[in-house]
Amino acid sequence: MATENGLTEMPIGVDTAMPALVPEPGGTILLNYMEYYSARRTNDGAGNPAVPDFRLDVEAEAPKIVHTWARFNGIDVSSGFVQPLVNIDIQIIPGEVTGHEFNRGDTDLLPLILHTVVGNGLHLETATNIWPRDGFYNGHNPASEGLNRFTVGQQFVTTWLPDKTWDLSTSTLLEFGSKNSTTNYRSGSYCDTDFHIGNRVFAASPKWELGLQGYYMKQFQNDRQNGVLADGDGHKGRAFAFGPQISYDAWEHGAIVVKFQHEVLVENRPTGDKLWVQFALPLQ
Repeated sequence: MATENGLTEMPIGVDTAMPALVPEPGGTILLNYMEYYSARRTNDGAGNPAVPDFRLDVEAEAPKIVHTWARFNGIDVSSGFVQPLVNIDIQIIPGEVTGHEFNRGDTDLLPLILHTVVGNGLHLETATNIWPRDGFYNGHNPASEGLNRFTVGQQFVTTWLPDKTWDLSTSTLLEFGSKNSTTNYRSGSYCDTDFHIGNRVFAASPKWELGLQGYYMKQFQNDRQNGVLADGDGHKGRAFAFGPQISYDAWEHGAIVVKFQHEVLVENRPTGDKLWVQFALPLQ
């Protein structure tokens, strides 16, 4: 699979709900993400099924805390972290290569988040993500939540709120990982862009927003194991997904979001469907 065992540190498709917004200086917010992912096939480089009887089910719970320290010349300086807890069931070859695990994934540390607002409601953000090797890992278990590598990612995020009804957002991530020292496998770097177009279509109920969202992921470096191309061709992955999103402003400066993502045009990765339930809750 593209990237070792088809896994990336960043859960692609996560950032579709006003991702560029941060708390006011001195403020803290809890962003909670619950995900269910189900795949019944994994594709080869031509988009065809690669393994018969493949099954993958993932349930994840990931709270994220973000605190804004100060504002300098219109730029907010924030930090945060994410701690995922993940349950994975996978079957690659029935009775031979299967795995199950419920454990911690690698912590996502965000030491520096910079945010500003320009023009007519255009929020801009850049964030550095660092994943240490602190999640559960077992080299003999394909369901391990940790990736056993040091990984960094840089995000470039936009949220445009031109008026009280429209929400146009993107979140682009470049992820770079070191080699897994247990398997000598180095996953190729990739770029992912999450997107969302939303509108508060009900004038009588402005707290509701309906939208279309999704993501496009493309691996631009080859996978390598023991210094040679993985499976002879580098196994570069690709995935595109889209689906509906609905959100409700349940409290001031916070909301509940439900969204569905269906994957298509997938290469060298599992292909399936994701269901997310998210919420944002100010803590101070």
